[in-house]
Amino acid sequence: MFHRRHAIYCFLILIWLATNAWSAEPNLVGVWKFVKEVDRHADGSILEGAPPDGYKGQIIYTSNGYMSVQIFPVGRKWLLGTATREDLKNTLYLSSSYFGRYEVDTAASEVTHKVISNLDPSGETENYKRHYKLSGDELILTGNWEEGGEQFSFEVTWQRVK
Repeated sequence: MFHRRHAIYCFLILIWLATNAWSAEPNLVGVWKFVKEVDRHADGSILEGAPPDGYKGQIIYTSNGYMSVQIFPVGRKWLLGTATREDLKNTLYLSSSYFGRYEVDTAASEVTHKVISNLDPSGETENYKRHYKLSGDELILTGNWEEGGEQFSFEVTWQRVK
């Protein structure tokens, strides 16, 4: 009898693990439109250098654990056939575009983007951990990054697309 009960407990634990190993925050699932981004230096001062016309973008979270994000500067005037090296460099520097899987830790209010491919090759196969805050149809993602030995933080606001 003991072995049967032990086997049943193990089976129930395995079922629980299988169904809870990946858990999406139900309210995170959907398409979100870029609203604004605020980048800061480590001392809290605002980082200048955003494009004058701002950005357009979207992030998508699917119910089965996939995600995709694209953010591009508004006001690009170049065409592919006539773009200069500087046009392309500026666009790449100011843009974010990657896709992959995601996992949510609801207790910590964190979402981890597990990158499969990225416009920036140095970011491929990275895990980007973001803190999230949901308020109705508004999603705020925050995180940190380092560039040239300097630490920065960001706060990106998204609006649910209905």
